[in-house]
Amino acid sequence: MAKIYWRFILNVHSRKVDFFTSEIVKLLKTSEVIASEPYWKISGRYDFQIRQNIDFSNSEQLIFKILESSSCISTSWNCRLPLDFSYADYGISGTSNSNMRIQGIEWANFELITFNNRDKNESSGIISEV
Repeated sequence: MAKIYWRFILNVHSRKVDFFTSEIVKLLKTSEVIASEPYWKISGRYDFQIRQNIDFSNSEQLIFKILESSSCISTSWNCRLPLDFSYADYGISGTSNSNMRIQGIEWANFELITFNNRDKNESSGIISEV
């Protein structure tokens, strides 16, 4: 089981935040909402964070499922993948700010935070900051 941390910056009217966040949760199956709040850096934006559980049997399947999920959000990603998949911590992440499939998403980020029941946050602190 792997856990993927997703973070989105939404540029939507406050009345439509719940609609857009529910659409994202539908696309990223097996996910749970971590936070949904006004974005502190830019007025009128919303910070939405979820955690997605992914079952996999090998590293190729994990990569495929992560890329499959990310393609539901955007068609253009800057991804970081390891050269060697033999390590326990794969170091997989991606960021996108264009070609979003859901209108209203201004920025998106994902990062593998748990692999083999080890939480990356326990040793390295916060995942990312926009």
